[in-house]
Amino acid sequence: MKAVNKRYLTTIVSIWFGFFILLLLVNLIVLMPQRNRSKHLEKQVSEKKRIFEQALEVGDYDNQLRLDKEIKQLRSELDRFVNAFDNLSNLTFEIRQIAGKGNVDSFSIKAKDGYKGLAIPHCNYIRESRIDTSFLSDFNQFANFINSLERHKPVIFVDTFTVKRSDKQNIAHKARVNLSVFVKKPQGT
Repeated sequence: MKAVNKRYLTTIVSIWFGFFILLLLVNLIVLMPQRNRSKHLEKQVSEKKRIFEQALEVGDYDNQLRLDKEIKQLRSELDRFVNAFDNLSNLTFEIRQIAGKGNVDSFSIKAKDGYKGLAIPHCNYIRESRIDTSFLSDFNQFANFINSLERHKPVIFVDTFTVKRSDKQNIAHKARVNLSVFVKKPQGT
C-alpha cells in the first residue's frame, strides 16, 4: 500500500473513531438520563391513569352499590372469626354455657393477660386473647366440649389441651384446655 493511501486511511479511521467516542459520550451524558427520566414519567403517567380509572369506577353509582355490598360481606366474614373487644366477657360466659351443656364438672375459666390481648406481628387491628379452662370429664364429655368450642362463632381456637388420667376407676379425668380468640383492638390503642 502506498504511504499516501496509508496516511489517508489512518486519518479517516481516526476521525471516525473520534466521532464514535463523541457519540458515545453524548449518549451517556445526555440521552441516558433522558431515557431514565422518560421511563420514570411513563410509570407516573400509568399510575395516574390507573388512579383516574379507579376514581371513575368508584364514582359510578352501580359500582358504589357493588362495593358497599362487598364491604358488608367482608365485614360479616370478619365477624365470623374476630370477637369485638367489648364482647370478651360475654365470650367467657358463652364458654361456660358450652361447658354446662357438655355436663363437665368443676369447670373454671380464666382469661390470660386480663383480656387486653397479645399483639400479633404485622397486624394493626387484631389482637390475640388467650383463655385457660380446666374441668373434670370423661372422654365423651371432653370430645363434645372441644367439638362445641370449635363450632362456635366467632371462632375459638383450641391451642393445647392436656388430660390427666384419674387414679380411680369410673371417675372423671382432669382436663386443661388453652383457648385463643382473635379480638378487634379497641379504638384509640
